[in-house]
Parts: sequence; C-alpha cells; structure tokens
Amino acid sequence: MEVTQSAITMVDLAVRVVGSAALRRGSRLERAWRDVRSGSVHPPTDAAALAMLADHALARPLYEVAVQ
Repeated sequence: MEVTQSAITMVDLAVRVVGSAALRRGSRLERAWRDVRSGSVHPPTDAAALAMLADHALARPLYEVAVQ
C-alpha cells in the first residue's frame, strides 16, 4: 500500500542519515525499521485495507459489504 511504502522510504532515509547505529538492537530506529517492513508482508491486502477504510468512512459494518 502507498502508506506502507512511504513509511519504508522515510525510515530508510533516517537509517541512512544515522548510520549503522540506527540498527543497533533496541534503538527506536531499529524498531521502526522492522515495524514498517512488516506492513508489506502481513495482511490485510491492499484491497482489504481499502475496503475497511471505505466501510469506516461510510459507517457501514464490514459484513454488509461482504454479503453484497
């Protein structure tokens, strides 16, 4: 998803600026680096995420959309 890719880009830039210390276990950037990458390999898929956001914006329960 576009948001995930933007987050990866920003964290990568921060890691490059800070250098190898950014990837030291326990640092905030190391945690952010791992967290943003998990968004690209874990559900929901882009389509499911967009459907959930649309349902929330329209204030409809998700199961009503799945039935249609």
